[in-house]
Amino acid sequence: MAKEVKLRSFERRDLETYRGWANDPKISLLIGRSKPITRSEHREWYHKLVRNRHAIVFAIEVNSQYIGNVWLWDIDWLNRKAEVRILIGERHGLGFGTEALDLISKYAFDKLNLKRLYAYIFTHNKRAKGAFEQARFNTEGRLASERFIDGGYVDTFIMARIKANE
Repeated sequence: MAKEVKLRSFERRDLETYRGWANDPKISLLIGRSKPITRSEHREWYHKLVRNRHAIVFAIEVNSQYIGNVWLWDIDWLNRKAEVRILIGERHGLGFGTEALDLISKYAFDKLNLKRLYAYIFTHNKRAKGAFEQARFNTEGRLASERFIDGGYVDTFIMARIKANE
């Protein structure tokens, strides 16, 4: 069966699955979570996220299976830039993250007319760095001791993809 990666609206029905991923110790280490997320905290986060004019979130589906989320965060409409965030909860290492990053980049550049997308990647998250590189994001720098995670400070890469000349 050929893989078919699609982005769709992130819906209320996805919340418990997403919360399960975010509370998984292996995933929480990659996204910088230090404590479990309660059901009520998660619902509140969702309601704020979907009403935020500076964020657009999508669910990632492969052959109709919900496998993660990708979103544009802190959209700066004046300077035409946004942070890209992604979480793959299911079916890691199969290239779906790269495809989702390509899809959200196309959406950001073609539909929203953004010029610059950027992401912060923890240096210990090699799979994410590889997915961003394959999606044509370039490493612009390394922020030393940027985040305190799991009892210690970690460095963070800043990566970006710029829309091709217009």
